[in-house]
Amino acid sequence: DSAHHFWKVADPWPRIYRWSQFRATATSIVLSRCPQDVELFHKYVSSAQKCQMLIFFSYRISYTEAVEILKRAPQTFTFQPKWGSDLQTEHEKYLVKHCGEVPVFVVNYPYDLKPFYMRDNEDGPQHTVAAVDLLVPGIGELCGGSLREERLHFLQSRLERYGETLWLITSNVPLCLLALKNLLINYLSTKQNMAVSPNDDLLLA
Repeated sequence: DSAHHFWKVADPWPRIYRWSQFRATATSIVLSRCPQDVELFHKYVSSAQKCQMLIFFSYRISYTEAVEILKRAPQTFTFQPKWGSDLQTEHEKYLVKHCGEVPVFVVNYPYDLKPFYMRDNEDGPQHTVAAVDLLVPGIGELCGGSLREERLHFLQSRLERYGETLWLITSNVPLCLLALKNLLINYLSTKQNMAVSPNDDLLLA
């Protein structure tokens, strides 16, 4: 499909953070090739400082740490933060603010919150999978992905648990897949309500 692009990540976790390099490169290209366009957007909408932060800075916290930060927050959320529930946009924006308005990687989400194909971390007592979301100022989640489960017995167990058929298991090659939303364009241009098609997401495999 010409609307999707793939980037191979050879060795899983922590090479999932090669997305950080891609993010910085994509941002640098936009800033260097379209400086007048970016300047025009930011002249009337917002400071260009956050674009520079997308290149040079990032922070990493676990999902568990994120929930604890949200629970201690002085503000009241529409959705009460609790372990085992998905992070909402209001939570994501607060986490970015808490970390200094820089990009934030949130890693290791609850096992029961994610699909069967995400790699089991085999941890405890709070069972998690190797999933990651990248949060950025003003938007929240910009990019999400995970390591894919390549161990046959784990896949069989989870598929049986969910009542799925085993034909879904086609290989056991270690794989990391990230989906970069077209919100990157929104972020760089500061156009928060730009319409995007889900079919135009960039897949980094």
